[in-house]
Amino acid sequence: MDETIDLRPYVEAVLRRWWVILGAVVVGVLVAVVLFFSQLNYKAVALVAVTDPTQRLQFDPRIVTTIDLDVLLQAYPELAMSDAVLSTLLEEAYTISGGQIDSMATLRDMIDVESGVDPRLVRLVVQADDPQLAADLVNAWAVAFVDVVDTIYGAPGGEVEFFRNQLAGTEGQLQAAESALVEFQSGSRMGIVDNQLNSLNDLQATYLADQRRLGLVLDDIRSLRRQIEGGTGDAITWADQLTALLLQLTVYETPQATPSPSNAIQLQTNAETALTTTNRSDQLTLLDNLAQATEASRNEIAVKLLELEPQIFELQREKQDLFHQFEELSRNRDVASETYITLARKIDEARIQADDSDSSLKVASLAVPPTEMERPNLIITTAIAGLAGLLLSAAAILAVTWWRTARQPVA
Repeated sequence: MDETIDLRPYVEAVLRRWWVILGAVVVGVLVAVVLFFSQLNYKAVALVAVTDPTQRLQFDPRIVTTIDLDVLLQAYPELAMSDAVLSTLLEEAYTISGGQIDSMATLRDMIDVESGVDPRLVRLVVQADDPQLAADLVNAWAVAFVDVVDTIYGAPGGEVEFFRNQLAGTEGQLQAAESALVEFQSGSRMGIVDNQLNSLNDLQATYLADQRRLGLVLDDIRSLRRQIEGGTGDAITWADQLTALLLQLTVYETPQATPSPSNAIQLQTNAETALTTTNRSDQLTLLDNLAQATEASRNEIAVKLLELEPQIFELQREKQDLFHQFEELSRNRDVASETYITLARKIDEARIQADDSDSSLKVASLAVPPTEMERPNLIITTAIAGLAGLLLSAAAILAVTWWRTARQPVA
């Protein structure tokens, strides 16, 4: 079963109490008029612009500016209302107002930050009952705001002083590094150790060459012995005697560093002269003794090579330690020098930028004393107030009518 709602009692109640609605509308209009004429404040506006430098210099890419002006645009409105700015402004506001503005709460009630169409323009607003006070206060606020931002984020002039202090410290480090390197070089054993090591290496190479040469000679002695031993008769040929003599000379000769034809041994003999011995058994005994002498020489060289190894190892260790010390001192000197040059270039860069622009935040427009009070539109205000009175009174009448209808017993 469908239920129907009878709206006639509500309409009759509204029409019957038209005077209540009319009274509410009149009261709303009167309130709007009173509020309009009670607004006695003047509004002064100052503009602060966020500007980019006309030139961006970068003499050295290793030190770059990390401040992004686009990111700071969101922080500037909050910085303008921060205690750091307002505490600086309060002292001047107290003087400008003749002692009327004596607390932070009073100052905050008079100021505001508005967002404009361009985010690079910060609108500072001050409302006061005195137009001259509003203009002077907002202008002082703009100047204080720019000064505080320069202090926080660093104006170019501050960068020059900062890098100069860093350069002075780096210059001391560079001088200390150069002095340490000079002191090391003045008493360094690098050249001495290097010469000693080269000498031992040359001696080792000579021993190895002699050992190899004696090994080849020993093979030749054994081959000659087998050849003579395999012959017939007691006498040996003159050629075998010559070969044995040359082998003997080879065993006992001193190798020349730079062999030349003038150093070669020259023999003037004839085939009828005995070079060593013509007896086969004597020649074999001679070759055996020569082989033993050759083997003894090779063993002696092996012992000398073993004695050279610890000396070479010790010199190599000392050379490496000295080299590491030299490399560390040179690296410290190079780092200090590079840092010094980088800071010197950065000082020139910061100095040029400081001459080009002293701040990224500038006062774009100062306020003049306003001539008209800051009031809302009277027609719009009265219309809104009257409509509000109409809606509220009608809603009250409908609520009362519904309450009474709900309490009546159902027939």
